[in-house]
Amino acid sequence: MNKKYVYGLILAIVFFLFLYLMQIYFPNSSNIEESEFFIKKGQSVSTIANNLKENGLIRNVSLFKGYVWITGNSSNLKSGRYILSENFSLNDIVRMFVNAKTQGLEITLIEGWDKNDVARYLEKKHICTQKEFLDAMNDFSEEISVLEDKPENMDLEGYIFPDTYKLGDDFNLNSIIKKTILNLDKKITAELREEIARKKKSIFEIITMASLIEKEVITKEDKAIVSGILWKRLENDMPLQVDATINYLSGKDTIYQEDLSIDSLYNTYKYLGLPPGPISNPGLDSIIAAIYPQKTSYWYYLSKPDKTTVFSKTLKEHNIARAKYVQ
Repeated sequence: MNKKYVYGLILAIVFFLFLYLMQIYFPNSSNIEESEFFIKKGQSVSTIANNLKENGLIRNVSLFKGYVWITGNSSNLKSGRYILSENFSLNDIVRMFVNAKTQGLEITLIEGWDKNDVARYLEKKHICTQKEFLDAMNDFSEEISVLEDKPENMDLEGYIFPDTYKLGDDFNLNSIIKKTILNLDKKITAELREEIARKKKSIFEIITMASLIEKEVITKEDKAIVSGILWKRLENDMPLQVDATINYLSGKDTIYQEDLSIDSLYNTYKYLGLPPGPISNPGLDSIIAAIYPQKTSYWYYLSKPDKTTVFSKTLKEHNIARAKYVQ
């Protein structure tokens, strides 16, 4: 065999081996900005590789899968939350996954989010798809006292308590949902339940009212006053006329005239009474406001552009405030 051919072949092999080792052991880029990366329990190597590529953490999906297979780690990549950067090499990442150098999974659910907001957030965190979460909201069947008076035909909207949750590496979707509901169950103490019963209301009604309050006003003081206004309207067979119920129906931030005629029991302009169920997942301040409304002479309210609230005793005062503050 021609010596030049042999030397050329050797050089080619060395060159390609060098390129291979570079992709394995050299950083993906010089960017040191860190980001969260999640591996769900039972996730396949292919899914992990694709997620890494989508997040710019590896260059090549096939190279990652091949390296994991060659090193015998196909079944050793552990679930959990990792802090990674593009400055990590492929070898660094695989070693982290194998040695389970996780940072502990943590999620933060915001007061006033509805089920779709939560679903989008969990999908962004690579915990589940939006459909998986919404299906789980319908399928959850564990018995928890706070759910006892929830109608069977209603999902868990309103019961996913907003908070920060630390989850173990063995989490699943059902365990996340259960953790949020148990948190709500704990927050609604025996004293609060006694007050709810004394007022001849159900926890479901309180959660529904609290979900309206949560979307309408911000401060604890305003929430108590708005609670008093809304309960008073109900007692006097007035429509609640809560804008947030229209936003919930339309999925839009702005309300247009045609939206007010949407034929749904959630349309509190068109139908009397509380909507059929919660429109958001309220925080504790809104729940307490729903239980302990403040009695005032006000019948109307609106939010100014700076989010402060203007209260009015008459419709005339309210219309003047609308002309002044609502564009």
